[in-house]
Amino acid sequence: MTFRGMWTFGLAVCVMVPTLTFGAEARLRKPEALILVDGGTRLLTANRGAGTISIVDVESRRVAAEVNVGRGLADLKELPGGRWLLAVDQAAGELVLVERQGDVIRRASATPVASDPARVVVGADGLRAVVVSRWSRTLTFLAWDRPASPEVPPAVRVVSTLALPFSPLDAAAVPGGSPSLLVVADAFGGRLALIDQDAPAIVSDWNLPGHNLRSLRFSPDGRTLALLGQFVNPVNRTTFDDIHWGFLAHSEMQTFRLDDLLTPGVDVETLLENGRAATIGNVGSGSADPSSFAFGPGGVLVVALAGTDEVATALGLGRPYKRQSVGRRPSALALSLDGRTAYTADALDDAISIVDLADRKVAAPIVLGTRPEPTLVEEGERLFTSARIGREGWMSCHTCHTDGHTAGVLVDTMTDGSYGAAKQTPTLLGVDRTGPWTWLGRIDRLEDQVRKSITTTLRGADPTDRQVDALTAYLRTLEPPKPVVATAPAEAVARGRAVFASHDCASCHAAPEYTTPKTYDVGLTDAVGSRAFNPPSLRGASRRATFLHDASARSLPDVFQSIQHPAGTVLTPAEIADLVAFLESL
Repeated sequence: MTFRGMWTFGLAVCVMVPTLTFGAEARLRKPEALILVDGGTRLLTANRGAGTISIVDVESRRVAAEVNVGRGLADLKELPGGRWLLAVDQAAGELVLVERQGDVIRRASATPVASDPARVVVGADGLRAVVVSRWSRTLTFLAWDRPASPEVPPAVRVVSTLALPFSPLDAAAVPGGSPSLLVVADAFGGRLALIDQDAPAIVSDWNLPGHNLRSLRFSPDGRTLALLGQFVNPVNRTTFDDIHWGFLAHSEMQTFRLDDLLTPGVDVETLLENGRAATIGNVGSGSADPSSFAFGPGGVLVVALAGTDEVATALGLGRPYKRQSVGRRPSALALSLDGRTAYTADALDDAISIVDLADRKVAAPIVLGTRPEPTLVEEGERLFTSARIGREGWMSCHTCHTDGHTAGVLVDTMTDGSYGAAKQTPTLLGVDRTGPWTWLGRIDRLEDQVRKSITTTLRGADPTDRQVDALTAYLRTLEPPKPVVATAPAEAVARGRAVFASHDCASCHAAPEYTTPKTYDVGLTDAVGSRAFNPPSLRGASRRATFLHDASARSLPDVFQSIQHPAGTVLTPAEIADLVAFLESL
């Protein structure tokens, strides 16, 4: 993205809550969402690791209760009146209606939604909601009639669904929109879409020059949309200087005028030209993986930096910022009603950090419950999501391999032995089954790839053997992605499988992983003259936005229509359609 300034940020909030008997059960909670209720006297957290909601007494800074309501919660919203809550159960694929009276919580009902739900947005009238599902690339629209009395639970029902051309994560309702409008952002790449909820349909769709878009918020006056994102420049390299100066990778806040977003046919260049952008980070001090932000009083901006375990505060976009250290991986943030205190949900500490924004002091954290000793895999997850293992906090593994997948960015690294040929970051889902590693297939042990990535891509210190073992153990738990819900007829998939076989595609992409451990010259050449490439796995191909080592194919059909891969392969339009149907089924 284009950057026009440096700015000040404030903190992030994460809440973790113990069981009904505080600390009685040792388990990981991993709070993902955090809200203030009851006039700011209670904090509620949605816990992905435990499937619970924790209730925290703000004044005493103690956990009042923790209640099981699902399998793995990713978001939590309060409905008008405060008695009813909507919780997103990501693990179960449900939107859960929860009743709360004081510190007593009960699960009232659950409505199935599209798989892998991650966020819920509640309409201004409190009678509709949209569930954003990441891997299924679907929006589920729900509604309910106004209950006869506050005690009567809303009868939540699914109204419609809408398939998207990208994997969404965060969303925000357009203030005052009629018909009701919604802005949805890409979980991995830089897609941004304006949605008409009533149609439902995509009104506009833009591809921003960034990735990992997070925390969509409209300004207090409702005239501007702000979001967090990250940017990797393929022209720069993973050298000490390019990382140190923030040339290679950095985080930013971007703002767009609502009037532009609502203008039919407006292009991304106009959005960027009329908007504003500012880098989060200073020379020698990066701010990797921003997760959440809030508008405070007097124009203050408060940002949670999940990669560096910090909260940043600024007096406005483009202003200098200060930081406070909080717990590990602040995933959510909430501000007190007077805007003087920030709370962060520290997902990998099972705790809530408390930051006094006026005095810039951090109080003792609120521990949500007893935690078991971390396993080797859990140690690896901490390392994967931490920018502290890299040079000056500019990047973590997660920065380019979002949630273990890929942000689809081009990066010029030393992974293949030289600079000069930026290559697309591959997905790490199923990476344990796809050796040898690197695009040129030059590394035979996953442990060696991990060590090289830390020292030559992130430019961190040489890791210990324990750190390498932990990161490798975590990577081995990442399962291959499941295909997007099939839309092609089974007959088309069968014909595509026949095309795949007749053109001997399996000589490079052999089942069951649809790769092989060799390198092949298939008519492609990188910028430094390399011609022999290790074929990537085709499993989960439908989950990727671009293809080939240089991302030159912008879609699966483009691989065969424009690139004619492998070199000289000519297929009819019908064969391409069938082959794509087969590949999208893997």
